[in-house]
Amino acid sequence: MNIYTYATIIDKLEQFATAHQMIKRFTHGQIAQADLEKEGEWAWMHVVPNSITYSRGASVYSFDVFFADLPRVKDTKTDYQKFAISDCSQLFADLVSQIAIDGFFGDQWVVQLPVTANPFIEEFTHVLSGVQGTINIEVPFDM
Repeated sequence: MNIYTYATIIDKLEQFATAHQMIKRFTHGQIAQADLEKEGEWAWMHVVPNSITYSRGASVYSFDVFFADLPRVKDTKTDYQKFAISDCSQLFADLVSQIAIDGFFGDQWVVQLPVTANPFIEEFTHVLSGVQGTINIEVPFDM
C-alpha cells in the first residue's frame, strides 16, 4: 500500500526541480520565509501549501507553485521580464505535464486540470518575475 502524505508530495516536487536542467533551486513553505539571498542561482521553484481536502476515496492537496527568475545586470527591464515569464511559464508547463501525463507520482495520483499560471512582474523584495499557479493533486484516501 502506498502512503500519500504532504512530505511525499514535497519530496517528489523537489525531485522534479533537482532533475530539471533549468531549475537551480527548490524551496517550500511560506514564501516570506524563503531565503532569497541564500543563493544567486536562478530559476527558482517554490511551493506553498494551501489546503488538504479529505473525502471518500480521495484526498486533494492544494499548492501554490512559483517559478521565478531574477534580472541580470546586462538585461533591460522589459527584455528580462519577457524572457523570465516565458521561461518560467515553460517550467510550469513541464511540471504539469510531468504530473498529469508522465506518471511522475504513479498511476494513482491525479493533477486536477485545467491548471492556470499567472504571470507576475517585480514581485517580492528582489524584483522577481515569473509565474505562479495553484496545482491540486488528488491521491487515494481510505477513511
